[in-house]
Amino acid sequence: MDKTERATYIKSIVGTIEESVSHYDAAGPYPMPGSTVSMYDSKASIIRRCVVARQELLTLMKELEGNT
Repeated sequence: MDKTERATYIKSIVGTIEESVSHYDAAGPYPMPGSTVSMYDSKASIIRRCVVARQELLTLMKELEGNT
């Protein structure tokens, strides 16, 4: 994956994180059973995508520094 593709991928992941956090916050600290919060917008899902975005950012940094 080239640097431009990786940057676009990171932007896409961060966009989904932003949207999910918005849905998660709207549900409040304790979403009621049957609420509109999907598993994709769950705290665990948001955390997993943050980890992926962080790894991709670190990879991009290393590529820019010339270490890979």
